[in-house]
Amino acid sequence: MCIYVSVHMEGVTGLVDADDVRPGGRDYERGRSMMAEDVNAAVRGALTAGAADILVNDSCLRA
Repeated sequence: MCIYVSVHMEGVTGLVDADDVRPGGRDYERGRSMMAEDVNAAVRGALTAGAADILVNDSCLRA
């Protein structure tokens, strides 16, 4: 089984303020850490379910 995970910081657990998701924002590093925790949880779940290949993509769109 192959899994593709597409992530974006907005909407990640606990990120509620623009400074959580904007580079240079006062809580950006905390936001990055929280996103990584959510992604790692999804990857662990996929591995437990039998995934053989997992691809994670940060789908942040910049204007």
